Order: sequence, then C-alpha cells, then structure tokens
Amino acid sequence: DGQVISDYELAKIKTEYNSSVSKDRHLPLDWPGEENVHRLVKMAVPLFIFATAVCRFLSDRRFGNPNKQLREILQLQRESQISQLSTTYLPVLNRLI
Repeated sequence: DGQVISDYELAKIKTEYNSSVSKDRHLPLDWPGEENVHRLVKMAVPLFIFATAVCRFLSDRRFGNPNKQLREILQLQRESQISQLSTTYLPVLNRLI
C-alpha cells in the first residue's frame, strides 16, 4: 500500500542523506516523524503521484537538506488551501526559478 511505499522511500532518503554528510548534519533517527508521514499520506489522497513527487523532491540534493524541503512542503499545506497539484509541484517549481 501507499503507506508502506512512503515509509520505505522516506527511510531510504534518510539513509542516503545521512551516509553522505558529516554526523553533525544527520537527520534525526525518527525523521520525518509519524505525524509528518501521516500528513504526507493525507495530502497524497487521491493523487498518489504526490508521494512519488515528494520523495523525488526530498531525495534531490540540489534542493538542499531533506528536512528543510519537508518543512517547506508541509508549510505550504498548512498556510493555504491551494490545490493538491499546487502543493505537489510548487516547491519544486520555486527552486527551479
């Protein structure tokens, strides 16, 4: 199911990021946190491509630290009631501009 895929992908992002940076820059062991995963899954319904887009965004080091990127995605969802498509793609598009 989508939750298992999200958990796997997020764990993979954390592991790959932590193995590429110094220990003082590691993401916390519990990253991204149960509440954040729940919020991402809720945001993904019914657009399951959302989970894929978010995982790609979080894993792309050109955009920075995965934790900072996660906060940006969740902040957009919190600040407004913009469409799910906007929530999905706005962080990526903002970085490309």
